[in-house]
Amino acid sequence: MPYSTFPPQSSPQCFGINVHQGAVDPSTVTSAPPPEVMKHVLGVLQGMGVAITEESKFRLRCVRPLRRDSGASDRSTNTEESVSSDTLYGDQSEDSGGEVRFSVELTEISGLKSTYSLDIRRLKGPLRSYKYMYDSLRDRVNLPALDLH
Repeated sequence: MPYSTFPPQSSPQCFGINVHQGAVDPSTVTSAPPPEVMKHVLGVLQGMGVAITEESKFRLRCVRPLRRDSGASDRSTNTEESVSSDTLYGDQSEDSGGEVRFSVELTEISGLKSTYSLDIRRLKGPLRSYKYMYDSLRDRVNLPALDLH
């Protein structure tokens, strides 16, 4: 029988979950069902006022807009005002308020069955602002601890 390059039917790759590449943040590792994790992450991101584009079932592209000066005389529409008023910004000492573009993807950790990592990667924007968003998202998502028993 010839070797097949297709993943087995039970493989998470059949469901669109990529294999994790790179370092793993232990606080973003979970064994919770992927659809539940993504539903929870989506709700957290919406609560943070982030603009979200779903690239696939387990990958989101996110944009935290530039902080607008509250004293500016910018005449924006009501829609823009409601989005920006809900957007999460940190103290000036830890978040410059710049636009941050990042991706959030649930990936499978190779060799560990039903173990996933939530990968949060900066695409564009100030590093300090990204770090603030990363820490805030990680703390708010609070994934269920991995059960090793």
